[in-house]
Amino acid sequence: MTTAYTSLLGLALPVTGELSGTWGDTVNNYITNYLDSAVAGAQVISGSQTAVTLSKTTGSSLSQAGLAGITGSSQYQIIRCTGNPASLLTITSPAADKTYIVINATSTSQSVKIVGAGPTTGVTIASGKTSIIVWNGSDFVEVSPSIATNIAGGAASQIPYQSAANTTSFIANGTSGQ
Repeated sequence: MTTAYTSLLGLALPVTGELSGTWGDTVNNYITNYLDSAVAGAQVISGSQTAVTLSKTTGSSLSQAGLAGITGSSQYQIIRCTGNPASLLTITSPAADKTYIVINATSTSQSVKIVGAGPTTGVTIASGKTSIIVWNGSDFVEVSPSIATNIAGGAASQIPYQSAANTTSFIANGTSGQ
């Protein structure tokens, strides 16, 4: 039997006895490196392309969409867009359970849209914003309001929090809030 791979992150699932004496490459490359990228790695999209497809990689090194590429690996935790697209940059990722931190730092002030393969409606992140995006079973949705957006009503020295009444309240930075 040959090595199988998990459905979400593509982690190697070696069969007992299959890699006797040669397990190092499979474990290091397709478990350790994949897991490292899924927890803290960044897929960097830095070219002028306006469409990028991320696919689940199995049994080979993870790939970056990079400067001129139009494909990359979907396992990365962070999608950092720093390129210079001429229009909306649309990123298509597998329609599967996944959380991404999407950083839109495009130099041409373009929005970035992440959609699930299919396609789905997806989520659009404005230039200069960072958002947490998750798959909800049928589409990518934004979990957090853009992290770079200021929440109205708070002063620079205050920290926002969600109150029991589901409204944003503020406490002074450095206090316990009690």
